[in-house]
Amino acid sequence: MDAQNSSMVPLTEQEKEELREHTSATLRRLDELQDERKQKFQKPSEPIALTSVVVHWKGPYSEDDIFYSDEWNGLYLLFGRKRYQRETQIQYCGVTEGRFRDRLNKKHHKLSEIKPDTLAIWLGAVVYPTSFQRDALDLAEHCFVHFWRPKLNTKKIARPPSKPVCLITQWFNQQWEPRLIHPPVANGVPDVFFWDEKCWRTGRLTTWEDE
Repeated sequence: MDAQNSSMVPLTEQEKEELREHTSATLRRLDELQDERKQKFQKPSEPIALTSVVVHWKGPYSEDDIFYSDEWNGLYLLFGRKRYQRETQIQYCGVTEGRFRDRLNKKHHKLSEIKPDTLAIWLGAVVYPTSFQRDALDLAEHCFVHFWRPKLNTKKIARPPSKPVCLITQWFNQQWEPRLIHPPVANGVPDVFFWDEKCWRTGRLTTWEDE
């Protein structure tokens, strides 16, 4: 032990100074990394101005059913097949502030592109917010169209919604009874669409009756 201790050479003053500088630099870098980590995971200074819209889809309806409907002011989905398509799918999502029967008639610019014997219409009632303007309809439509990209929609595809939005959808039959499972043609459609201006988050909701 004495031999080992006697063989150790003490550090010069210059070496001690270099060691102190290296240690100080290492500690400063650790502080910087800690600050960067805090900034990365800290809560945003301002809350997100999130718009939430809840839509109840009711259907399916035929074109004749819609002719006798007095419902108005909402969204609608057109299901069916275009010529040469083999599978029924969502072809178009739209909105109207008027009566659905005034919008979904022979003059509609997309109805003629769907084979009549495959057409099914679902009406979307906005249940939240309870009082809303046209911009809420447009935002819900934009959210759905941009994410799902129905074949016959040509607008609101290229760019995502301009502000954060959460669209929640539920499915009902014509008597407003909740469907415990999605209609087959909408099996892949999320129940929740959440856009935070950076990322999409989606999910499916489980529906059951309270016993």
